[in-house]
Amino acid sequence: MRKTILFRLAWYFIKKELRTALSYRFSFASQGILIFFTLAIFYYLGQWLKEHPLKALAVYGTDYFTFVLLGLAFSNYLTLGLYSLAESIKREQTLGTLEVLQASPLTDRLLLIYLSLSTLLEETLSILFYFLIGIIFFKVEFHSANWTCMIVFVIVTFLVYWGLGMISAALIIFFKKGNPIDFILNGIFVLLGGVYFPIEILPNSLQTLADYLPLTYALHALRMSILQGTDLFSLTKELLILSGFALIFLISGILSVNLAFKKARVSGNLGYL
Repeated sequence: MRKTILFRLAWYFIKKELRTALSYRFSFASQGILIFFTLAIFYYLGQWLKEHPLKALAVYGTDYFTFVLLGLAFSNYLTLGLYSLAESIKREQTLGTLEVLQASPLTDRLLLIYLSLSTLLEETLSILFYFLIGIIFFKVEFHSANWTCMIVFVIVTFLVYWGLGMISAALIIFFKKGNPIDFILNGIFVLLGGVYFPIEILPNSLQTLADYLPLTYALHALRMSILQGTDLFSLTKELLILSGFALIFLISGILSVNLAFKKARVSGNLGYL
């Protein structure tokens, strides 16, 4: 019975958010167009780089364009976990509905999950856009892909970002202001995590810093599983490191959200100011 109620509530939140999203139908088309032109830029850059190949790409057995396509697709998808919770909380605060949602029988964690479900579905479509556009228009091939391994790493890495997202959402609840830390953190991840170029071309000091970023291990594992068909056993190191990140950030995120909601309830000030 409880599971049925939870599924109904999940469907309610998805339907509510999708109604809002579908009222801006042009955004879906514009997203596809934006992805196409973004990939086109890197495709022609990749054509030029064929005359100046990067040795660091040899481990993946691919060209620069495919390297960037996977970096963009997965970094954008994973960043969802960082932004979606905070954006959902800020939106509900602005609309004045956060207090109403808090009056429901949902726990704080379930509320945050439900608020992000529709965004998760939208970004899943986005990553499909990247793959389909790459395959149809730019003739990218993934014949050797180990999709099971890829899915495992997507889930584990998403949990890392989800934990960071809960910390960000807690700051929004507590301070009722935008959180610039997200943009700074995401900028560091994108710059040093290997989204646009292999980290091997960075100075040694920045390579050392990149070794402490979860995105570095995630993108390496995802590229190896898709481009080389590498199995989980061969990527045990990356899996253990990402699992450690996930555990730390999830625990920190849950504690942060519980504390933020508790203080907001005590002050009676869950709304947006």
